[in-house]
Amino acid sequence: MSPRERNLLIGVVALVVLWGAWRGVTSYRDTLASSQARLFDASETLANAQFQADLAQRALRRLERWQEQSLASDPNVAQSGYQAWLIGAIDQAGLTLDNVRPTGTRERPDAYRVLNYSVMAEGPLDAVVRFLDTFYRLDALHKLTRLQLTPLASNRVRMELSIAALIVDGAPREEGMPGESDDRLRFASADRYVESLDGRNLFTAYQPPAPPREEPAPRERRPDPPPKPPFDDADQAFLSGVVGAGSSLQAWVTVRTTGEVLRLMAGDDLSVGLLKGRVDSITPLGLIYESEGERWRVPLGESLRDGKRLGAVDAT
Repeated sequence: MSPRERNLLIGVVALVVLWGAWRGVTSYRDTLASSQARLFDASETLANAQFQADLAQRALRRLERWQEQSLASDPNVAQSGYQAWLIGAIDQAGLTLDNVRPTGTRERPDAYRVLNYSVMAEGPLDAVVRFLDTFYRLDALHKLTRLQLTPLASNRVRMELSIAALIVDGAPREEGMPGESDDRLRFASADRYVESLDGRNLFTAYQPPAPPREEPAPRERRPDPPPKPPFDDADQAFLSGVVGAGSSLQAWVTVRTTGEVLRLMAGDDLSVGLLKGRVDSITPLGLIYESEGERWRVPLGESLRDGKRLGAVDAT
C-alpha cells in the first residue's frame, strides 16, 4: 500500500469515527432532553395533585363543620326537635305564640334536606329583639327567609317569620339541638341590643337628635393609611423539579401566578416578585438560596417563601 493510499485510508477511518461520535453525542442529548421533559411533566403533575389534595382537605373540614351544625339526622326527629326549640325560644323571649308550623321540605339527594317553618307571635319590640338574639346565637344551619313586623296597640308588634333549617347528610347527631356560640354576634348579651332601641319608633323615619350648638374643635388631619402591601409572586413560586446530575444540577421553579418556569443553576441570581437573592446550592431534594443576608432551604414541591431559615450568610 502506497503512502498516499495509507493516508487516504486513515482520513476515511477518522471521518467515520468522527461521524459515529457525533451521532452518539446527538443521541445522548436527545435522550437527556426527553428525560428532562418527562421529569418536568411528572413534577407538574405531582404539584397539581398536591394542590387538589389540599383543596379536598379544606372541603372535608368545612363539611365536618356543617355536619356538627346540622339538625338531627332523622328528619322526623329534627322537625319536631327544631319546632320545640322555636316554641321555647319564643316563650323565653317574652312573646305570645300564635303558631309554629312546618311548611314543607326540600331535598337535594346525598347532600342536605331543608325544613321550612312559619312562625307567628305577638309582644313588645324588646321581646322580638331577645328572640332574634337567641335565634342567631344558636350554632345551627338555619336562617330567616322572611321577617315582617306589624305595629299593634300598646307598643306591641305582630311578628311573622319564615325560617329554613338544614339537615346535612352524614350528621352525627341523632337527637337534640346544636349548642349556642357567643362568637356569632357582636355583643355578649341581648340587653345591649335592647338598649339601642330605647325611645326609637321603628315604624317611622328615624330622626337623630339635634347636636348641641357649639363651636366645633379644630380637627387634626388624620394621617393617610399605610399603603397595602403589594402582592408577592414569590408566595406562589414552587420548586417543581431538579434535573441533571452532579455539579450540573438545575432547579426548576414554577411561578403559578404567571406560568413562568425559572431554570436556575447554583450561583444564579434569583428574582421572583419581592424576593431578590442568589442560588447558593442545589441538591436532588431541594435548593438553598441567599436573600437579604439570610440563607434558606426549600424542599422539592414547596414555595420559596416557605423555606426553612438556616441562618445568616457567612461574611467570609
